[in-house]
Amino acid sequence: MRIVVVTWARNCAATLSRAVDSVLAQSFGAFDYYLIDNASEDNTLAIMNDYSAKDERVKVIANKQNDMRVLFTLLPDLYERYSDDDALIILDADDEYTPDCFQSLTDFLGAKDFVCCGTDIINSETGQLIEQRICAAANNPFFTQIYNYLRTFWGKLIPFRTLKRCEFDIPEKMIYGIDTLFALEVYKRSETYGVLPGTHHRYYLSQGSVSYRFDPLRFTWDCIAANKAYDALISKHELTTMNNNFIREVRYSAAWDTIRATRLSGNGRKLPGMFLKSAMFLIFPLDAFMHIFYKIWRKHYESN
Repeated sequence: MRIVVVTWARNCAATLSRAVDSVLAQSFGAFDYYLIDNASEDNTLAIMNDYSAKDERVKVIANKQNDMRVLFTLLPDLYERYSDDDALIILDADDEYTPDCFQSLTDFLGAKDFVCCGTDIINSETGQLIEQRICAAANNPFFTQIYNYLRTFWGKLIPFRTLKRCEFDIPEKMIYGIDTLFALEVYKRSETYGVLPGTHHRYYLSQGSVSYRFDPLRFTWDCIAANKAYDALISKHELTTMNNNFIREVRYSAAWDTIRATRLSGNGRKLPGMFLKSAMFLIFPLDAFMHIFYKIWRKHYESN
């Protein structure tokens, strides 16, 4: 089995080495590492070329424009180059994997359709640990347990046999939430999966990331991601009251993240217009009411 690692970056010269060094330090050495420069204006591409000159496993692709969908452009070529039993793993240009990550994921994968690893979430400015994302159920955890792992590109080892079953229908202008649609589609097309105990990935939380950037259509993207989560859930599980409430919580939390991100970006005055132009205008009040109602209900239930 060979692992295909992909990192795409734009103006990430300050953090790229942390990511690349963590891959090259893996105890599992059977991998090819694709570094993709998305028209950087700093020396990101030069750093990539330097790594490629030193290690034949590193392969550099230079884009002439910033392509947020570069993974989907690359996938058909990877399908031809690698076997169904080879697997994809993605790493952001400012994050890192522990040295035993690839070996641990490979040992855990077996015949599963995909596997994930837990994450340490770290403040990029202070280096302090904010929280750990760990799943208690290692094999085929329920949707509510695994959903946190279905919101990102990183932290998943996915065989090409699984990816070839997927239909990545991503809206053309969508920027925020592409990774969630990608991971939910993988989940939907999978029968067996799992989450490694412990943490093998380090995510450096920065207010300069895409998650904190302003986008006037972000409420719309939140609704699309929530609908995809709903679709993935009902494809595998009965739509119980608990499951339905969980999707509402997902949508409600995403809306609040959008509100916070828009305010932090200095565009708070645009929130009313964004809100009124999206479906969130109709569904957010109900989600908020249900959120408050179930918090009260849970507190009463747990106290009795």
